[in-house]
Amino acid sequence: DGFVILRGLLDDEDHLGPVREEYARYIEKRASELAREGKLKSDGSDKGFSERLATICKEANQIYAELSLHRLFPQSVFQLITTNSRLLSIVKDLLSKDDSQTNELKLDLSPIQHVRPKLPAGLTPRDGDPHVVPWHQDAGVCLSSSDQAAMVTVWIPLVPAHQKNGGLVLNPGGHTKVLNPAK
Repeated sequence: DGFVILRGLLDDEDHLGPVREEYARYIEKRASELAREGKLKSDGSDKGFSERLATICKEANQIYAELSLHRLFPQSVFQLITTNSRLLSIVKDLLSKDDSQTNELKLDLSPIQHVRPKLPAGLTPRDGDPHVVPWHQDAGVCLSSSDQAAMVTVWIPLVPAHQKNGGLVLNPGGHTKVLNPAK
């Protein structure tokens, strides 16, 4: 169908914990700054990771737009996707054409990598949500020079993901269809 769902591949605390911690530190720093500036009454410190950003954004949503991978550059994310042996093993298996290939994996990271926090409906910025992604094919946002490259997209939610809170929607067989350039 063009996708694989692997539940439990990454350990919640060992693998995803450092990513959550890095984001939590940034949110803590910015929430403290906004509180000192009088733009935030509550810094949400009484909330857990999965609720704190939403709590803060009810009053001030400046932090939300800052959490993009292109602005924050979280080292923990790069560490996870470039050194996690379990994740890399799956990527290698997906990219290998046959068993005769060497054990070496050459990994090129795409400049279109993203970390996108999602807020509940009604809490997104009034001028548009920078983290909402319209329906698209990942390869459609790449340069034509990458058309022949094998591509693997990894979606890793940092909080439980399900239909009610905005899980990923996939189109089975979409990888066999004509590529539609992103608009």
